[in-house]
Amino acid sequence: PIGRRSLSPSIIIGIAVGCSVLIFILVGVGIYAIRQKKRAERATLQSRPF
Repeated sequence: PIGRRSLSPSIIIGIAVGCSVLIFILVGVGIYAIRQKKRAERATLQSRPF
């Protein structure tokens, strides 16, 4: 097609790496949140023995 511009390989690699890092960060935040929730539940149970 006339006038069609394709992305250069370096831009594609940059986008792929950026998305991978973003996914990695989101997974890490999710794991951290789950651990904090479990820790808070355990602390609540220990402070209320009945």
